[in-house]
Amino acid sequence: MGWKNWNMRIIRSGENECWRWDGGHRNGYACVWADGKWGHASRHIWQKVHGAITPGFHVDHKCNNNWCVNVAHFQLAIARDNIKNKVNLVDLIDYINQKE
Repeated sequence: MGWKNWNMRIIRSGENECWRWDGGHRNGYACVWADGKWGHASRHIWQKVHGAITPGFHVDHKCNNNWCVNVAHFQLAIARDNIKNKVNLVDLIDYINQKE
C-alpha cells in the first residue's frame, strides 16, 4: 500500500478524538515513507489537506499526542512555540501530580 492510499491507514474514532496511524512509527511519531524518505505522517496529512507548509513551521499537535493523525488536532507553529507547548503541558502534569 503506497502513500496514495494514506487515508486507509487512519484508524478513526470519534470526530474530536485522536486518530491512530496504522503504519510506521518512530520515536512516538506516526511516520510514512513518501518522496523517497521517512517523514512524519502529520506533515504529509497537513499538506494533503491544507497545502504546503510555510518554511520554518512545524505541525504542532494541539492534543499533544505525537501519534495522532487527526488533522483537526494540528496547527502550524514555529519550533520555539511547538516546544513551548510541550513544556507547558509537562509542567501542568507535574503540578497536578504534586497536588495528588
